[in-house]
Order: sequence, then C-alpha cells, then structure tokens
Amino acid sequence: MSKINKKANIALGLIAIIIVVLTVVLASLPDNTTGNQIHESDLATPDDPISDSDFVPDYDSKDQINTMGNSNGNYLLGAVAAGQGNYQYYIKDDYYICKEEIILSPPEYYTSVWCPADSGDSGQVERLSVCGDWLYFLLSNNLCRVRTDGSQFSYLIMSDDDYETRKYVVYKGKVYLKKQTPISATSTNDYIYEFDPDTLGEKPICDANNCAFLGMDEDYIVIYDSRKEKFLGGQLVEIYGYVEENIYVYKTTGELISKIKLGEDDNHLLRMNLSEGKLFCFDYSDLSNNLSLNDIKVIGLKDGKLQRTLNPNPQEKAYWYKGHILVSGDRFVLYYRGRDSGAIGYLLWEDWENFNRWIPINDDYPDKQFSVVGDQIYYTIDEENSTWGATDLYRVSMSRLASDTHDFESLSDKTSNNY
Repeated sequence: MSKINKKANIALGLIAIIIVVLTVVLASLPDNTTGNQIHESDLATPDDPISDSDFVPDYDSKDQINTMGNSNGNYLLGAVAAGQGNYQYYIKDDYYICKEEIILSPPEYYTSVWCPADSGDSGQVERLSVCGDWLYFLLSNNLCRVRTDGSQFSYLIMSDDDYETRKYVVYKGKVYLKKQTPISATSTNDYIYEFDPDTLGEKPICDANNCAFLGMDEDYIVIYDSRKEKFLGGQLVEIYGYVEENIYVYKTTGELISKIKLGEDDNHLLRMNLSEGKLFCFDYSDLSNNLSLNDIKVIGLKDGKLQRTLNPNPQEKAYWYKGHILVSGDRFVLYYRGRDSGAIGYLLWEDWENFNRWIPINDDYPDKQFSVVGDQIYYTIDEENSTWGATDLYRVSMSRLASDTHDFESLSDKTSNNY
C-alpha cells in the first residue's frame, strides 16, 4: 500500500471517530423541542440563585427583582410587608406569609405562601423582605428564607450566633447585618458582615463598634454612631450620635466614602430614612415647643452635603412629634404615632407644597409595624387576648387617602384562595 493511501486511511479513520464523538455529545444535550420552559430564575448568577426547573418566579423579568429586599423605612418600622414586580407580600396575624398580585387594585383573595406549621414550628414571623426567588424573614428571631411559592424553607442564621438578626438587610441576594466578633481572648468588636445565604459563607465589611446599623441604599452601607446619650430632667429621652462625624457611609467593598456630621440636637435613629442615595432626617434644633419636630433635611450619602430642607406649614408640624419618615420611590410618607391614636400624611416628596392632609388611623392604638409598598400602606393594631400580642393588619392605598372615601381594608379578615 502506498504512503498516500495509508495517509488517506488514517484521515478517514480520524473523521469517523470525530463523527461518532459528535453524535454522542449531541444525543446527550436536552431536547428543546419538547416545550419545556426555561425561566430566567433557572440561570445561575451571583444575584439570583439556581432554581429548580419546576419553580415559577413571581417576577416577569429581572428588571422587576427587588434588589433591596425592602425599604429602609419599612425595615425600621417592622417590615410587615414587601413588594416585587406586581406582587405584594405581607405577614398576617404574625404567623402567615401571604401574597397578592396587584395590577390595578388588590384582588378579592390572597394566596397563602407559608406559615411556621408547614415546617413543624410555632414561632412568630416578623420583618419580611423579598429578593428574587426568595422571601426572607425572622422566625422567633432566627433568620430564615423560603421560596416565593412556599418551597425550600431553611434556617440561615440562628439568633444565638452573635448576629444582630433583628436588623438584617437583604441586598442583591446577600444578607448584611452586625455581628459581635472576638478580637482577643478577653474582648470583642462589632462589624458589619456580608452573609451569603447560598454558601453560608460570611466576611466582615466594616467596623461598627458602638454603632447602630442604619441600613443600606444602593451600594452604600450606612451606620450611625450613637455613643452620646441625651438627658432631660434626669431622664434618658433620646440617644444622639454627637461626635465629630456620626453618620458613616461605606461601599459594600468596605471603602469609607463619606462622614456626615449632624447637630447635637439633630436626629434620632428611628426617624431617619435612606432612599435613592439620600439621607432623610428630622431637624431637632428647636426643642422649646414640647419637643415638637421642625424641618426635614435631605443629605447626599456620597458627599455628605445638605441638598434640601423641607419645611411644612405650622399646622402640620403639630403632628410631627414621634413622627416617622418612610420614602417609597417618589412618595414621601410621614407616619405619626401618638399616645392614643395615629395619623398618616404623604406627598410626592419633590412637591412639598402640596402635602396631603393627615388621615387618622382608626380609633385604636397603632402598633410599631408600618410599611409602604408601592401605593399601599400597611399597618398593624394591637389585638386583645392574643397568644403573643398578635396584631390585626390593615391596608389603605395612598391614592385613596386624598379622596373623601378612604376605607381601611382589614387583611386579618381576608380569605385565602388556597387554604
């Protein structure tokens, strides 16, 4: 046999081997002609964990994913509700996690997602947030998560793990919270940690010793130095952070980008809010009128500079003592919680002059849980003779607050479509 024929035979043999290998590889690939739908949630990305093929997410596209989990105002006031895309999620009777798809108005029935009995528990559910395919919440102070369809419940962080679970924040699929960390045999230090719920890994981001974790906004971690206590008449009435700079703003990489100095009588932790790169806070410069509040400052997080001062009319200021700021998108909501009653006011915060009138919240004493999701306002009222002080949950839309008819919907009396 000639050398040419030998080379030809070798070449033909190699081609035959390649054809066989390609046939085997192609046969092993999934058949995309069977009609099986692949959801965007099935794709593995750092911000969106791998999902089972039979899981159907509540969002239509990744643009609808709530990367923040919940707003800072909602976190500070109990986070009884959260939203993502067209869906809103809320905690009913401190026990049931429910959801509704709200297009133009709330539906007649809600869908029950999960309750502690589904996992053999009987604890209290608190502080809800949603990010992508997952709902995060506290169950008896333990940080947990479950899919938005009620599947794959798991405990993430137990309350005795040195984490401050009650002030957790979810951002882009990661959990941020304060943790007490040993630095020697006899001393500890507090740091803000990033916790990965998929790998259960953790890493320290920034020092937070003697500080409170105020929250996050975009890629900013904001902590509040509260080392100075203020006394009036021998009684501790407020805690202030009057040091040289008492608001510290970090990137999620741990880089300190700004320090914001607030006046000695300027602020209180529970009456701040973060939104769209801004810090909203009350001005306490004049405490002569029974501790009534004054203006609201808007400060840029990136540079720490005052951007704007919001001045209400004198009639509205009467409601501001013990008021709380919640910023939801372009809406600015003030929630007044008095001794025997409460009231709500809201506006488009860029249109301060057209502040809507205050609306009383029933005749009952409002609890501390108050959340704003889209156009909906959620709040709770203490329920008598309950097992652990459970609460009745109510809802009203902001668009209806300005009208003559603003009925408050009792979600505790609402019926489920699947239970």
